[in-house]
Amino acid sequence: SAADRDLGDNSVVQFQLNSTENIPFVINSTTGDLVVSEPLDFERTRSYSFTVVAMDQGSPPLSSSAAVSILLVDLNDSGPVWMQDSYSTDIVENGPVGVSVVTVSALSAGPVIYDLVNDLSRGLAIDANSGIIATSSPLDRELTPNFNVTIRSCDLESLCSNVSLLVTVLDVNDNHPQFSSNQLNYDVSEGIGG
Repeated sequence: SAADRDLGDNSVVQFQLNSTENIPFVINSTTGDLVVSEPLDFERTRSYSFTVVAMDQGSPPLSSSAAVSILLVDLNDSGPVWMQDSYSTDIVENGPVGVSVVTVSALSAGPVIYDLVNDLSRGLAIDANSGIIATSSPLDRELTPNFNVTIRSCDLESLCSNVSLLVTVLDVNDNHPQFSSNQLNYDVSEGIGG
């Protein structure tokens, strides 16, 4: 704000911005209030500098100027960033429940909470704080040869991001050979053979 102690037109002050760059601000020419005219993005521009000119309506007009510096403060406007674009691992079937499969990790300014998004993860569980994924039931490759799981990480401001995990269940020799029938009958003619 600026004031002119003269009387009449000599005391009426008009404001304007003076900048060589395109800035996302406008000024009310009567009050001098500065207003943001478009969204500000810390990642694109971290500060703005320009001049505000205050000019009276006298004859001749008199003016003064003030340098303005605006520093943006970064807000958390994106979800946690995953340490990998995707995760994949193998695990042997029939292992004990609670065996660690993989640890996933995402970075954020504060704590991150993890969870499994889809129901295709039966047999797996995630520790919400550590990101450790472990078996929650015995895995059987003959029933489920792999798991395609979506994992979500969220920060305390409820900004979230997802990553995929492929778990391939490896076979162990846990099935006996089986005949197609319990009884096998063959007719063999005599005189065959060596």
